[in-house]
Amino acid sequence: IPIKIDFAYRLNRLFIGGNNQGTITVLLTLLTLYETTMKGLHWQADVKLTKDSVETELDIVAMCDGYFITAECKDSFIPPPKDGETATERQQKISACTENLKAQLQREIVVANQVGAHLFLFSTLEPKVPQEIKNFIEEQNSKHDRLEIRFLSPDELLLGKFSVPDRENRHVYMYDIAGEN
Repeated sequence: IPIKIDFAYRLNRLFIGGNNQGTITVLLTLLTLYETTMKGLHWQADVKLTKDSVETELDIVAMCDGYFITAECKDSFIPPPKDGETATERQQKISACTENLKAQLQREIVVANQVGAHLFLFSTLEPKVPQEIKNFIEEQNSKHDRLEIRFLSPDELLLGKFSVPDRENRHVYMYDIAGEN
C-alpha cells in the first residue's frame, strides 16, 4: 500500500454491538466456568425464557460438571460521570442504577430457582461495585437452600478463576462453588 494513502480500520458492527451488550464479561465468565470444570462445560449465551407472557433474558445458561448454572453478566452498569454533574446528581444516578440492577437480578434469581438451577452468578467488570449490590447478593443467597447465588468479581474474571474464602491459592472446582446441591 502506498504510504501516502489514508487508511482506517472499522470494527465489525456485530463486534461493536456485542461489546456494548456485555460480551467481554460473558466470555470471561465462560472462561472462569471452563477453568472450574473437571468433566465438561456446555453453554448457551443470550437465552430468552418466557412464562405467562413475561420474557426473561439470561446471559448464560450452562451445565458445568452436572451443575445447572445461570448468569447475568455486565461489563458495567453505572454510566461514567458527565461534565458539570454535581456529587448529588452523581449519587442519585448511581442509586437509580443500583436499584434497577437489583430488580433485574431479583427477577433472574426467581427464574433460576424456577428452572432448577444450582448456581446463579452475577459477574461484572464494573471497577467499583456498590456494597449495596454485594449485600443484596449475600442476602439473596441466604434465602435459598438449593440455589447458590454468587458475585463474580472483576478480579476473579480477569484471573479466570474463582477465589475461595480461605484465600488459599488452589484450583477451585465447581463443587467448591455450588456445593452439594
